[in-house]
Amino acid sequence: MLVFFVGVGATLPVLPGAVREAGGGGTSVGIVLGVFPFAALAGRFLAGRLTDRRGRTATLRVGLGVSAVAGLLLLMPVTVLGLAVARGLHGLADALLYTAASAYVLDRTPEHRRPQALGLLGGGIWGGYALGPLVGAFLDLRQVGLVVLAGTVLGLLLTARLQETRVEAEPTRGLRRLLPRGVALPGISLGLGNLGYAVIVSFLVAHLDDRGARGAVALTCFSVAVLLGRLVVVPLAARVGILRTLPYGLVVMAAGLLVIGSTSSTLVAGAAAACVGLGYCLPFPALATLVAGRVSAGERGAALGALVAFYDVFVGVGSVLAGLLADRAGTPAVFVFGACGVLAAAALNVAIGRQEGRPVLADSAPDA
Repeated sequence: MLVFFVGVGATLPVLPGAVREAGGGGTSVGIVLGVFPFAALAGRFLAGRLTDRRGRTATLRVGLGVSAVAGLLLLMPVTVLGLAVARGLHGLADALLYTAASAYVLDRTPEHRRPQALGLLGGGIWGGYALGPLVGAFLDLRQVGLVVLAGTVLGLLLTARLQETRVEAEPTRGLRRLLPRGVALPGISLGLGNLGYAVIVSFLVAHLDDRGARGAVALTCFSVAVLLGRLVVVPLAARVGILRTLPYGLVVMAAGLLVIGSTSSTLVAGAAAACVGLGYCLPFPALATLVAGRVSAGERGAALGALVAFYDVFVGVGSVLAGLLADRAGTPAVFVFGACGVLAAAALNVAIGRQEGRPVLADSAPDA
């Protein structure tokens, strides 16, 4: 996941200039950059079925192959269509890799260690997103294509000796094929919590820059906090009970969003963004662990694909709604909107915890 997302992140600084070089304008830039999450959403359900039917490591390698095609397109003569296709293939590869990697980790990790394992997996993603743009800032488009291809080769080498964990199971039919039982409420909770993320990535820099603060500093604080949170906070929360601590983390996240919306200080905004990042690191490890325990191993890939699809939908729709709200009421209202979604997720997680009947404890036996 780390080497893949270094490649994805490296494309971000070069794509806008490449689109303009190909004759595209602002709309074309938006389309090229925006196709990634829609391709990832479309790929989640395919990734889930492929992971359950063909195997975890097989799906990992398919995802790396798709990423290689994206890298090859970046080496070809620049056209807006080619860039959009490459970006879309990266989104599809993301869906395949993340779903398969999550299922693999959950298959091979005892229940009481799953939050920590998923936190480490997420650390690879955020590490890649942190390093990738730094790499891409010093390269041109074709050199970035070589970085993507090199990452694919390295990924194939890293996964070459992984033991396959495909689980034989009866194929599911009807709605359960797309949305296994027990995924809907955690999925809605994950989506609501990620309205805060949608606000951060869409408006944090612009909002603070308009107020005379340095938005890029606050965004860096957020990203570093998420990475450190996945590596440090998630294991600590798992010792207490990650489902038990999740609502508190979401409240901290909501408070940070409200502070960002009301401040013009770089220092205060950076600290608040770090709080948002620390709260943001908890929902996916907690809810993916919960969902994995609710379904059979043969449905695990489909369940994880459906869970992350809620994230894609809420982030995409939330970004659009936040943009409409910003035009009508200003950017501070956008952060209130995000905070309301996060608080709704906290309340829903309290209900989910009570419904589940017990937290997932690090010091309990796997079959407790």
